[in-house]
Amino acid sequence: MNTDIQKATDKIKNASLCINTQKNTIAQLQKQTVNIDEAIGRINTTLLDIGITGFQIEKDEEHFYKITRDEKNENVFVSLSEGEKMIISFLYFIELCKGKKSSSEIDRKKIIVIDDPMSSLSNIYVYNIGQIIKDEIIKQKKKKGKNIFEQIFILTHSLYFFYEISD
Repeated sequence: MNTDIQKATDKIKNASLCINTQKNTIAQLQKQTVNIDEAIGRINTTLLDIGITGFQIEKDEEHFYKITRDEKNENVFVSLSEGEKMIISFLYFIELCKGKKSSSEIDRKKIIVIDDPMSSLSNIYVYNIGQIIKDEIIKQKKKKGKNIFEQIFILTHSLYFFYEISD
């Protein structure tokens, strides 16, 4: 009887070791897929694509961003307009929707809620923001034949923005 209990205990220990080994392997592999440099590059490219050249995003530490301007790099965030802050936040949100915050985060379907992204922006950005949402969220909803976003909600007061998104 005791030998049966000992055998079962040994099997549980071995299974636990295998599980922990697999978790470590998964974490190491996921570290290779979480790439802050790619996200920074995509945000900076998008800023240039929509005509914003007054600031850019740079890597600050291992997993952090910072906003820099050509002429000064200290306390840049407070010098940004509400619209510029909104664009940076929005582009970061888009990158977060497509990826993960950390390498240990597991893959799961996401529900995306975008609440009136035009509220603090100039009307010249309606088309740009609409295209970003369509290209990065709506068209990317399916990857490799499966949905990566469970649902997408876009709320707006702007009829023009509504028409741009629904086109």
